[in-house]
Amino acid sequence: MQVVLLQRVKKLGEEHDVVNVKPGYARNFLFPQGLAAPATHEHVAKAEATKADRAAKAEAKVEGAKEAAGAISKTTLTFTKKARTDAPDAKLYGSVTEKDIVAGLKAEGIEVEEKAVKMDHIKQVGEHEVNVHLSDGIDTIIKVTVEAEKK
Repeated sequence: MQVVLLQRVKKLGEEHDVVNVKPGYARNFLFPQGLAAPATHEHVAKAEATKADRAAKAEAKVEGAKEAAGAISKTTLTFTKKARTDAPDAKLYGSVTEKDIVAGLKAEGIEVEEKAVKMDHIKQVGEHEVNVHLSDGIDTIIKVTVEAEKK
């Protein structure tokens, strides 16, 4: 018996998949739990339309991520922070965090989420590279320059 899944069912399929199951399983478990509907022409058509819509949105998201990756890779962010200049390694009193990177990119007109920035906090003056994960398979590097604040 074919059914259209209304929700993800473990070990069976994802939402809007058309799957074959035994009639008793559909009648006694899937239908009463609201996990599936019979595979009528209208249910199948609706499921296929929804899947096509999701695929188009996912493709648009990937294209947007590729465009953002190109813009990010050409960008260099510069931060001026208080630092110990008497030491040879010029350590910062604070650090440059993911929030700082996101705010710097936003000022450049590039929107990214904070969780996309993969880095350890920058605690030294100098040039650093920070990884930005935009989507599956789309990562880019942004150059970050940290300068000591002049007194």
